[in-house]
Amino acid sequence: PPFQYQILNESVQSDNSFFELLAGNYIFMVIDSKKCEQSISVDINNVDGVTITSIDQENTTCGESSGSVTVNADLGKQPYEYKLDDANFQSNNVFSNLSNGAYEVFVKDANDCEFSQTVLISSGISYKDTIASIISTNCAISGCHNGAVFPDFRTIATIQSKAASIKLKTGNRTMPQGRTLTQDQIDQLACWVDDGALNN
Repeated sequence: PPFQYQILNESVQSDNSFFELLAGNYIFMVIDSKKCEQSISVDINNVDGVTITSIDQENTTCGESSGSVTVNADLGKQPYEYKLDDANFQSNNVFSNLSNGAYEVFVKDANDCEFSQTVLISSGISYKDTIASIISTNCAISGCHNGAVFPDFRTIATIQSKAASIKLKTGNRTMPQGRTLTQDQIDQLACWVDDGALNN
C-alpha cells in the first residue's frame, strides 16, 4: 500500500469504486506503491440490452492497413448498428483496412442501447526479436540510457513505462542523441508501442 486504481486509459484514483459506467468491456487496474500493477477485464452488460458476444479480428503487418474486425452481437432489439471509435454508426458489422492499434468497437440496438469493447489490432512486432536490439545498440549505450542518463533503458519495465515517449522522440528524431535510426526502425518502435509495448 497505498494502492491506486484506474480504468485503462483513464485517470488514476485512490478510491477503488467506479460509478455511472455505461455498458461495455472495461480493464480495471490496481497499482501499488512500487508501481507494480495487475489488471482484470470486466463486462458490464445492458439489462435486456444488446451485448457484443465476440469479435473476430485479423491482425496486420507493421506499416500496412490490412487488419479487420467483425463484430458479433446478441440480445436487445434488432436491427443493430456498428461503429469504430468516433465514426458514424453503420449497418455493416465488418471493418477493414485497419492499421495496428487499439479501437473502440460499438454496437447499438433499435432501442438505442449501446455496448462497447476495445480490440487491439496487432502488428506482431516482437520486443525480444526486434525492439530489444534497437534499444540496446542505440539507446542503452555508454553515456546514454545505460544508467548514466535517466531513464535507464537496460530493463524492459523501464522501456515499457517510457514507451509513449520513445515513440514520440524517435518519431521526431530527437532520440537517440548522437545516433540515427532508420525509418524502418522508427516504424517498428512505433508499431510495438501501438501494440501495447508488450514483453513478447
